Amino acid sequence: MQMVGDTFPPATLERLREIKLRYDPDNFFRDDFNIDPRPDGRTVSIKVSDSEGRISHD
Repeated sequence: MQMVGDTFPPATLERLREIKLRYDPDNFFRDDFNIDPRPDGRTVSIKVSDSEGRISHD
């Protein structure tokens, strides 16, 4: 199995993690070729912050 860190250059991997953290902070889409949103593997809690369904991150 190929490791994500071996596949992408460091700057690209960091950008992918930023995108992943923004759109999938709880790492719901973690199958296949997973890019963990945080290098240390921590998860982020999210909550709906208003009546329009906007999401805020803790």
